[in-house]
Amino acid sequence: MRRILALLVAACASSEPLDPSSIDDATFDRELAARFQYDPPQPEPAEVSDQPAGQIADAEYLSRFPEFDRAYSPAARARANTMLAQLRTEAGSLSHEQFVLRVAEVAALADNGHTSIGENAFKKNTPRLPVRTYQFADGLYIVWAAPALSELLGARIDAIDTHTIADIYAATRRYAGGTDAHRQRMLAPMLESPALLQAAGLAQTRDALTLRGVLANGAAFERRVEAEDRDRSAWVSSSQRLLFPTATGGRMRSFIAESDPIQANNFQEKTVELVFIRAPKVLEFSRKVTPLIMHNTQPVLLQQQHVLAGSFHPELSETNTIHRYFVDMVKSSK
Repeated sequence: MRRILALLVAACASSEPLDPSSIDDATFDRELAARFQYDPPQPEPAEVSDQPAGQIADAEYLSRFPEFDRAYSPAARARANTMLAQLRTEAGSLSHEQFVLRVAEVAALADNGHTSIGENAFKKNTPRLPVRTYQFADGLYIVWAAPALSELLGARIDAIDTHTIADIYAATRRYAGGTDAHRQRMLAPMLESPALLQAAGLAQTRDALTLRGVLANGAAFERRVEAEDRDRSAWVSSSQRLLFPTATGGRMRSFIAESDPIQANNFQEKTVELVFIRAPKVLEFSRKVTPLIMHNTQPVLLQQQHVLAGSFHPELSETNTIHRYFVDMVKSSK
């Protein structure tokens, strides 16, 4: 691990060249913290009740962000600085949603799955439909709906207002970085917010959206859905938690446990430590899928041909049993 960190430290720009292999541990730790574990600049902007004044202060504070995030390429950093300079001059005249999208676009220029605006920026302090959606391989589906909209549960949404889902993703992908799949997951709450879509030029009003698509029973539908106002104290739900609920409060759980005795013969150990972090629960699987590891008789590691799917984190346990099984599986598939 230190070898990898040493390469990172060596690759980081510095006014004084540093050879990580020749320094003592204390110096190494100090340089690592200074270059990669730094705190946000101080002082942080004070919270104020006046929105324009708050956005002006936030834009001023944010102007130093490209200096601190090393994920930007030189060209992207230059573009980010230009956009932030413009944001500083216009922050006081923007709506809340316009400001949020401008900040999201700056962060997305780093083009990775980690540098991004906080997820709650798309979920709070802006109107949001009382439905939750998830992008599956064959389309955008409603996976939760308020009781008054229960007929929409399981519906596929093909268009929002006058735009297809493909067109909306193409127009909004600049607000999140990383792979297309990651962008779609991060932007799902934006598709539930008429005010954010309006700020992006994709919705007609800030308080409702017209959804068109196919209901779970196969019938076509078109429905105008009113949004709910959501302040900073609003309850936040995620599609992932709605897709994989547990009995306790409908939320996924985090815990460490021992697996049930492993019946498969290709594992070195008879039981393994299981580290669950907001773990989903496998509710059902087809006959083509083989459960490999169980916890309380529930499958937590499954295999279909050359694909493994698990609900725990094998990289966080003390054993490499799962990794060895994966390597052997890859070798045998050649």
